[in-house]
Amino acid sequence: MTTQKPSPLTLRYAARRPVTYLFRDVNQNGTSERKKAKQILWGDWIWVEGPDDQDDWLRVRYGRRRYLMRKRDVQTRRLLEIVFLDVGQGDGCILTEPGSEKPRVLVIDAGAGDNMARFLRWRFRDFTEEKPRLHAAVITHPDKDHYYGFYKLFDSSAFLQIDNIYHNGIIERDGSDQLGPTNTRFLTDIRTTHQSVTALLKDRRIRGNRLYPNLLKKAIDADHIGKIRALTTAHGTVECGKTWMPGFEPSTSHCLTVEVLGPVVELCDGRPCLRLFGSSSRSTAMDVGKTKNGHSVLLRLQYGNFRVLLGGDLNRAAEAFLMLWYGSNRKVPLPLSGPDTEWSNVGKASVVENARARFGVDLMKTCHHGSSDVTEEFLHATNASAYVISSGDRESHVHPRPDLLGLLAGRGRNGLRRLAVAGDG
Repeated sequence: MTTQKPSPLTLRYAARRPVTYLFRDVNQNGTSERKKAKQILWGDWIWVEGPDDQDDWLRVRYGRRRYLMRKRDVQTRRLLEIVFLDVGQGDGCILTEPGSEKPRVLVIDAGAGDNMARFLRWRFRDFTEEKPRLHAAVITHPDKDHYYGFYKLFDSSAFLQIDNIYHNGIIERDGSDQLGPTNTRFLTDIRTTHQSVTALLKDRRIRGNRLYPNLLKKAIDADHIGKIRALTTAHGTVECGKTWMPGFEPSTSHCLTVEVLGPVVELCDGRPCLRLFGSSSRSTAMDVGKTKNGHSVLLRLQYGNFRVLLGGDLNRAAEAFLMLWYGSNRKVPLPLSGPDTEWSNVGKASVVENARARFGVDLMKTCHHGSSDVTEEFLHATNASAYVISSGDRESHVHPRPDLLGLLAGRGRNGLRRLAVAGDG
């Protein structure tokens, strides 16, 4: 007696409508009826086991459960998938590359808790027989509500591989120089290579009780994680006068490109440095929080004609600097504490219009969880049609702020209403 092997599973994607239904056969009063059992979204992954007895149906598996699905709702081409995950207070985004049999997956920030690790374990458990791989983990800047969710993913018992870790070059440390040595204008110790990060973190006095350097040390010691590298305007792949995330430049990535717009690296005595941001236009002293936040890894994704901006925790001083850097031919003044003084004697309208060529997008993840520490000029330059606001419902910062929501609602592209989505992470 021989046992027939089950048909091999084939990965397919729900498509052609915003909501697709999965069905089950239900027996009622001696008759069988096919009823809706579950909704899945456009682009969700399903496994096709084979045709059903009825010509226009397929037997499928979603997660570990079996269903029936109409053939017309299934496609083979992967979509661009961006998941803004509920991580509570903080940011967490999963980006899955479109149009590829072996798609690269990027995780851009991971919140502070274990939501990201639990979601990835659920999402990828049936995706492949091999150990799941992340192409990259991107830590936009060293704030706990952006990086600490990587803790379980960097642990040696993690269920997946991580090929690359990108960060903004700033490593918090114990001691009086919380972000490393400075002069009057710049952070002068930007850690850009795996070797330079490793050398710094060997010193226990540097790590001390700080969570961020100890998290990076965990990643360095883990066998399942690749190299740690900075991702800035000076540390990426330069092509066509722009900086790109390695592997996502126009010459190698046919579907999705990822441009790096920040942090903007400047030269100080021939060394790569990041300028200091102050707490107000009257202060020239560095504000630690505004400096590390203002130098968030800033990414602009493009898939066909669809563009997305992921803005980390930018603030007013950083946004004014970016507008002047990308939108003006004049040298950006130093020091840069706030936008008020720096906009003087500069034609705002022309600067914003010039900067829009680099910052204009269709969808924007608003900076700093809907904080009011934002400039109208930056929002004008992005000119987005829709916004995603990542903020927790049990946090002490009152995000998103009403004035920010008012700014977003009051601006429409071509007279159209804007869409803003605010959620718990």
